[in-house]
Amino acid sequence: MSTYTTQMGDTWDIIAKRLYGNELHLAALIAANIDYRKVVVFKAGVKLEVPVVPTNEEMPIEGLPIWKQGVSL
Repeated sequence: MSTYTTQMGDTWDIIAKRLYGNELHLAALIAANIDYRKVVVFKAGVKLEVPVVPTNEEMPIEGLPIWKQGVSL
């Protein structure tokens, strides 16, 4: 697991987008940094653990809405 040092004004979704390319992975970040779960906007210098998350190819699509499955109608 690697680490990320926050910048002033970072939020969970901004960090997830920066690290994973998808803000929906913010739940994995919060779970790995449970002591900071109530932080909305970070100050600079907070060290967060960065867990490995599955890539889009590894993520199951069943149960996702049709627009998230990449299916064209």
